[in-house]
Amino acid sequence: MAETMRVFVEALPPTLGRAMHRINRELRKRAPEGVEFVSSPGEADLQILDVIGTVSLRHLYLPDYVILQHCYLTTEQRDPQYWLPFLWEARLVMSYHDLYHLTGADDFPFYRSPWGVDGAVFRDSGLPRTCAVLTSGYDLSGEPIGECHDAAKAVGLPATHLGPALIRKDSFHAFNGVTDEKLSELYNRCPNVSGPRRGEGFELPVLEGLACGARPIFSDTAGYRYWFGDHAVYLAELPPEELTRALIDVSLRKPEPVEQEERKRVLERLDWSRIFDDFWLRVLEDNSSSVRL
Repeated sequence: MAETMRVFVEALPPTLGRAMHRINRELRKRAPEGVEFVSSPGEADLQILDVIGTVSLRHLYLPDYVILQHCYLTTEQRDPQYWLPFLWEARLVMSYHDLYHLTGADDFPFYRSPWGVDGAVFRDSGLPRTCAVLTSGYDLSGEPIGECHDAAKAVGLPATHLGPALIRKDSFHAFNGVTDEKLSELYNRCPNVSGPRRGEGFELPVLEGLACGARPIFSDTAGYRYWFGDHAVYLAELPPEELTRALIDVSLRKPEPVEQEERKRVLERLDWSRIFDDFWLRVLEDNSSSVRL
């Protein structure tokens, strides 16, 4: 690429969750030569925008843009006729959702891809797994954080939470704003990492936990099975008390360890370098064709 492309790719608003900021950092780290990141849209040739709902589009400042579509099923507007004009005009649309299926259109440049993990940072360090499960998140109503901790308590094991102290109990051990080194240690202390969500989400911490040898637990949905296959335990979406009992069953069973060969297969598909090398290739060279992993 002969000329420099100036790219505005701030996570907006800055209050977006940790996962969006992680994705932003990994995208920047893997940009090829010739890409310059700028701090304001007025300096930029291209904008890359995280979209979690219609409100995100208030931050769309440039006519040349890439959309990272995080949410679709739980947005304020699910009518494809609302979204399609934005998708048609994009240089590229990236999402773990099958947006061709959800919108009923296949005439926009689409890269269906998972989010990823850095296997050099998140790895099995051989620590004793003395906790039952690691949970993460900010919403007790949308994520079964309380149910996971009740299940851990029922089997006499501690549990760990990544995020704010949402539950005021001595048994609720919350960690927020930790370094990657500490985060890897937390994953390594648990045989299971929780990912069930009432709604949608890719659950980046569950993938990081898997790379550290913790078995993911997910809601039994087509999307999670598409990306995680037989690498996870799947539970039906149940009322709180029934879900707690199901989680107790998972915690009581002898956890199935993540073997090195399995971890290798996961990283071959879900490593950040593979994901964003492909992304930048399509953004900068040939965004006219669609890619479906």
